[in-house]
Formats: sequence, structure tokens, C-alpha cells
Amino acid sequence: MTTERPPLGNRPLRILNVGLGWASTTGGHTVTRELSIGQAQAGHQAYVWLPQAVQTPDIPNLKLLHPTNPERWPDLTQSDTAQLATQQQMLLSRDGLPDDIDLIVGHARFTGDIALELRDRYYPNALTAYVMHMSPEEGSRARHGDGTHADLKAREDTERMRRADLTVGVGPLIAEESGKLLQRDRLEKPLHELIPGVVALDPPLYRSFQRRYELLLTGRMDDLLKGGPEAVQMVNELRGRGVPVHLSMRGVPPARLADEQNKVNRLSGGAVRLRQFTNDSAELMRDYNGADAFIMPSHHEGYGLVASEAAGAGVPILVDKMNTGMGMFLADEDRVPRELGQGSVVPASSYNTKVWSDRLQEMLANLPQERERALALREHLTTNYSWQKAAEGLVNSARIVHDGPDYSVMDPELRNAIRLGLQMPVQKKAVEGSQGERPKRDHKPGPDTGLSR
Repeated sequence: MTTERPPLGNRPLRILNVGLGWASTTGGHTVTRELSIGQAQAGHQAYVWLPQAVQTPDIPNLKLLHPTNPERWPDLTQSDTAQLATQQQMLLSRDGLPDDIDLIVGHARFTGDIALELRDRYYPNALTAYVMHMSPEEGSRARHGDGTHADLKAREDTERMRRADLTVGVGPLIAEESGKLLQRDRLEKPLHELIPGVVALDPPLYRSFQRRYELLLTGRMDDLLKGGPEAVQMVNELRGRGVPVHLSMRGVPPARLADEQNKVNRLSGGAVRLRQFTNDSAELMRDYNGADAFIMPSHHEGYGLVASEAAGAGVPILVDKMNTGMGMFLADEDRVPRELGQGSVVPASSYNTKVWSDRLQEMLANLPQERERALALREHLTTNYSWQKAAEGLVNSARIVHDGPDYSVMDPELRNAIRLGLQMPVQKKAVEGSQGERPKRDHKPGPDTGLSR
């Protein structure tokens, strides 16, 4: 059964972004925040639905909302898992939500089920976009080595994509993986590839002479998926070749900082400096200012916002070409000119520390040229890939899904700049009804609460 409603056309949309946090404590929070701000900058009414009250920034068209009368509030005596479940349950409350919404955006298993449940309960005419941040198969296998767990997570994500109107893959790797999951279950569902925005930060001010070099790695260093041990091996290998290099690793849990520093001192001969995790932008800028190169040796990375941010600061970066979304993006010559992107990718996993060390040695031996290339890459990325353009691309895909391709209103120049990437194998089926008629949607019910456990 379909629901009749007028086409979305080119009017501003009312968008509800479902999140669990506003500060950049996770990549998911960062994408939720920046995408919401980009929607507002593009002229849409962007709401952000959070479990806790957060002051709305002074940005036109942006409003941060929270449940005003939930059945239950988080209990500080609860475990982290129990607190998360309580926060998710809070977001199913009706009190505090806007009256009408055109598009609901949910992120991964944390808020994807909530977005679908909000549609089914309160906004039956709204479109839903399910944003995939990680590959359930590659990420789970790389982190846990558990194929059974990976297959279970893949089936759960496939079910969310089946229920959603539009799947959004953050970066080319996740878009590719999402499409493969849909293909495996013969699901003819539209898929949008979203390239995160790159924010221009002040580039470092380098000294005219130096004898030693500093590499920078940031992220949650308690996650072995980030490649911290391999980064230490690279430093040891470079120093064994006579390259005077140090490594700064930002992202160690404070409680473990001293013990981990003592361990890594023995492993590296004092060549690695550990710093605790922070989302303080001033502290991160100090890290960028002191770095000669930023490395992201992750064994799997859905996209790699940390490398994207470093590129926005004009720091030379090095990422895995095949196992990270950022690497696939930089290697795509249709998006990034070869002379700017290829020097920042390694065609090997970071387990192959020799290949990485070879490229790092080459970069450090040619720092003036690498810094010039990094500044040119910064200019290209910040000019062509903003969060506003990312938001406009997602909204335009939602318009096509709802109204059909004839209602696409994106400026052609903007379309070329972000390469829309909407894959819609059922486009003919979706639009062959009367204009303004919703595509058929299978409303197979989810779990009783609509939440992922």
C-alpha cells in the first residue's frame, strides 16, 4: 500500500537526524553533527534528536532537541551498555519531537533502528535514510576474528537497509560493502555514496631546518584495528635504517597511559610518545602543527575522518589504499587528481610494515615537495568536498527516491563536484506510479522495541 503526498520538489526539507551525542567522541557523532550543520547551511530545517539536552549552536535552521518526558532516565550506576540501551529507549519518546518531518536520518546500529521506529510510530509519510559507517563483515572479522559474529551483524544491517527507503554509505568502501549486502539478498534498494566534508584548518608553520622527524597517529589506540603496534614497528624499521624519526600516538585511555608508555618505551627505545584521547580541537591542532606526516595504518577503516581532518590541516598523510574508505577516495582519479592523491596511499595493508616504511622514508627525504603536495591536496578537498555539499547530495538522492529523477534539482556543477553516486536498480519501479506516489515499502515489523541490542 502506498501513501499519497505531494512531491518534495525543490522546497527545503524538514530533516530529523537521530544521534547519541554531539561532541566528537566517536566518528558517528562527528558525522551526525557535521551533516546536520551542512543541512542547515543548505537551507533545510535540520533537527538533531539527542538523549540529553545540548545547547543549540548559533546556526540558522539548526535545532537540537531532546526527549522532555521519557519513561526512564539513564542511571549512573548502570553499565555503559545499559546506559546506552536507556538512551536509545528515550529517543523513542514522542514528547519533544517536531510535528512533521520529511526525512529521518539514522546512523548504524546505534540509531538506525530508532529512526525506522520513529517513522513507523509518528511519521508514516517520512523517508528514512540508514547511514552505514562500518562494514559489518570486514570490520568484525578484522577486530574480533569471529566470522559468526560478522555474519550476524551483516544480516542485521541488511534488515535495516531493507526497511529503510535509502541506504547511505559513508565513503566508497562502505558504499561498496553496503551494495554487496543488498545484492546478496537480492534487494533492489537505492544506495547513496556520501563523501564527508573536509574543513580547512590552518596549515603548520615549519621551521627552516630540522634534524628529526615526527609522525602522528590519532584515534582510539585501545582498538587494535587502528594499527598502533604496526606503527611502532614502522618507526623501529625506519630508525634501523638510520632515519631519525619519532611517533606521537594520540588516543590512549588516560587510565592506561603510564603503563602503555612504559611498554612502548621498551619496544621502541623511547621513540614513541603516547598521549591520551581528546576531542579538544586546540590540542589536536597542536598535534598537527608538530607533525611531519600523518599516518593511518588501520587494518580496516570505514572511511577515516582522522586522516580527512589532517588533510584539511595541510599535513602530508599516508593511508591504506584498499582497506580504508579514505584511501579508496584518494586513489579515485575522477575525484582527486593523480598528482595530489596517489602519493598519500599505500597499496598494501599496514601488516606489511616494510612497504609502509619504504614510502615513509621517501616522504621524509622529500619533505618540501610533500608539503607542497599536501597544501595542494588541502585546497582541492576543501574546495570540492564540504559538509554542505555532502548534505545536499544526500537530500537530492532522497528527492529522487521520493519524486523520481525528473525532480532532481541539484545544480549540475555541484552534482559533478561531489559525484552523486546514487545507485538505484529499482528506479523504474520506484517512479512508474503517479508523480508524488511513494515507492512501495515492505513494512515487515522489526523487534518489539525497534532497537538493536
